[in-house]
Amino acid sequence: MQNISEAAPSGNGTIPSGVEWALYAAGCGFRAFPLIPGRGIPYAVETMNAALGLPTDAPAGRHHGTTDPERIRIMWAGERANACIGIATGDGLLVIDLDEKNGKSGSATMAANGWPAPQTATQRTKSGGWHYLFDMPNGELAATDSDGLGSGIDRRGDGSGYIVLYDPAILTAERAPAPAWALAPGKSQGERMDGSDVVRAERYDVALAALLSRDVGDLNRDEWLAISGAFYTATAGIVDYAQALSDWQAWNVAHGETNDPAANARAWTHFARAGTSGDFRTLAQMAARDDPAKAYVAFGWNGPPAVPRPANDDPRALFVRVADMVARPPQFLIDGLLEQDALGAVFGDPAGGKSLVTIDMAACVATGETFHIHAVRPGAVFYIAGEGNSGLRRRFAAWEELRSRSLSDAPLFASQAAIQMLDAASGSRLTAAIDALAAEHGPPRLIIIDTLNRNFGAGDENSTADMSAFVAAVDRLRERFPGCTVLIVHHSGHGDKDRARGSSVLRGALDSEYKVAKSGETVTLANHKMKDAPPPRGMEFAIVEAAGSVALEYAGEPSDKAAGKPITSTEKMALEAFHAAAVDGSASLEAWRAAFYERYAADRQDTKLKAFNRGREGLVKRRMLEADDAGEIYSVPPMPGKMPQR
Repeated sequence: MQNISEAAPSGNGTIPSGVEWALYAAGCGFRAFPLIPGRGIPYAVETMNAALGLPTDAPAGRHHGTTDPERIRIMWAGERANACIGIATGDGLLVIDLDEKNGKSGSATMAANGWPAPQTATQRTKSGGWHYLFDMPNGELAATDSDGLGSGIDRRGDGSGYIVLYDPAILTAERAPAPAWALAPGKSQGERMDGSDVVRAERYDVALAALLSRDVGDLNRDEWLAISGAFYTATAGIVDYAQALSDWQAWNVAHGETNDPAANARAWTHFARAGTSGDFRTLAQMAARDDPAKAYVAFGWNGPPAVPRPANDDPRALFVRVADMVARPPQFLIDGLLEQDALGAVFGDPAGGKSLVTIDMAACVATGETFHIHAVRPGAVFYIAGEGNSGLRRRFAAWEELRSRSLSDAPLFASQAAIQMLDAASGSRLTAAIDALAAEHGPPRLIIIDTLNRNFGAGDENSTADMSAFVAAVDRLRERFPGCTVLIVHHSGHGDKDRARGSSVLRGALDSEYKVAKSGETVTLANHKMKDAPPPRGMEFAIVEAAGSVALEYAGEPSDKAAGKPITSTEKMALEAFHAAAVDGSASLEAWRAAFYERYAADRQDTKLKAFNRGREGLVKRRMLEADDAGEIYSVPPMPGKMPQR
């Protein structure tokens, strides 16, 4: 055993982290590699391989596990200084992982099989389970599987196995030899299929529907490998290789921040080279209960007769019958407004409220708050600001105050300088910066470029060639981060205010386009293009002062007017609450406030109170309601020409 540290680092009972613990683990003979704190997953492949001077596509994660002090210091440098300790299994080490969650009980399974509790190095896991560490017989590989020995019993061994170091006592505790039951063949272990008994899908859309019927986030790694491999085998030869890979990668985006497109691609290549243990039958069996693929298999029928597919070298392979094409409904980042994996634009006059809209969108996606009446899919947001960073922060602060929602823990990032999109070096710097932050905060859901002009680079936005180069640079950014939406903030045309300025190449490339216009204290958002979904109705916002700046409050559709100005959604709710609480046209402040609280969706009382006061004050200013001298009784003002009742 190598003695890097003679004594264990000091600790306070927390999960070990940092380079000293990593060196100590290595000194005890364990192959260590860094894990993201609080999440227990490896850092991004590209980031770690670059730090270690390895090829971008080199195996990563537990494959970086080492006892080499120099490599450990490199891996725990910089932003990874506080990384937790991952222990690579295999190479003689087998870990039995007993789960006690999600309806599973590994200890109950052991008791049912008559397997005694192991007397070996043991640690408690974060979720309340157990890790039992064993030594493998010389030269034998340790299995890695989930529920391979029964419900709640996973094995971590060679291949892709690793564990988080929770209890440093396991580093020096004695390990027992692996018992016979721990070495038994797993229920999920099977032989690769040969070509003679493979059942392929007769129609690609059926196979794809079976895959999409399962939420990738609900699958453990073995299930993910099984259904992914089955999808590959079931569709091989009936659809273009790149099409199947693209659809599978899109399905994997639902992994969220743990999704690794590069690692996925390596798995897909492995399917092609080594084969899989499943086919269409496996895919159908793993599909959701009501998926039609299950019916095909249950009745011994794999779909309608296959449509003859020309070989890839046949010129006809360029085309596909329209009836065989797969139609997919749009998937939205902001429901009904912005699609996922899309290119959008917001344009308008200078100081016309464009950035107010995009700042609002950015904060909502980063926090998961609804964009007023539109639900969002939360995730990391990167705001490329061309100018005015101090003003940008004040506007985000205004959003925080108006929404009573802090951005302190939100994965929302703003650039400190413009990016020259036509310059390759500047673009590479941008992707490297996003890569580094995505390793900790998850892949980007939304990237906002504010404005096109400030981030264009050395070119002419009126030039077809230069605008085409800009669009190509944005497309490369989207390809680098699958599933991400890019939203461009642009200016209106000089002559025609109903179109964006510059070459029409941009509009042709857009999936959605919106015009923002400001009139007094009102901002409107109107759709001008929706490529693959119904155009949404317009939105109108009131500009509200907050935190020394301004933010937007939804006021309904542009036709919703009152007293010449839009009535806000909060004022509408306050008016509804008043009428619910009123008796003979009057209501006490206390009764009105209670009726409003019942309608307003917020957990904190101070948030509800602020909203109620905004609505109350707005209705009084509009003279839709009036208060008595004490401010305790509110009523509807009399119509002109009539005397109030006493």
